[in-house]
Amino acid sequence: MLIADALHRGSIPFRLRQFNDLSVARSYLRGDGDFAARGLHPLPSAVLLDLQFASGDASLALPELRLIPGCHQLPWIVLSDTSSPAKIAQAYRAGADCYLLKPFGTEPLGLILRTIYECVSTDSPVSTLLQALAEYQPFPLLAQTAQ
Repeated sequence: MLIADALHRGSIPFRLRQFNDLSVARSYLRGDGDFAARGLHPLPSAVLLDLQFASGDASLALPELRLIPGCHQLPWIVLSDTSSPAKIAQAYRAGADCYLLKPFGTEPLGLILRTIYECVSTDSPVSTLLQALAEYQPFPLLAQTAQ
């Protein structure tokens, strides 16, 4: 739970909801079943998405997730360990607002989380501020995505 540790160490006041199953994350965002009470289970301020879920590739589900009422305007930030131009392009085409490489350790992760928090708490465009981070990966050139 590296993200929870980075939030705690950095005193970043994000409320974290972590899902290891794509279908549970989908149910949460839709407000289905156990998540129907929005007062207890509000929509997030931002979605930090790892592309690899045990239940499938999140980039395939991203277009559908963004169509859930209330989710289209959320910042969707992919945090991944792959720097493959094809995977980066796939994530952006699927609807990611920003693509970041997973950093090593809680300190650089804390910087990413603090930047995301500052964006959502001030209504600043997330992709603009995250572009200054070393982990930011822009949409690759078309020649690179054919790999």
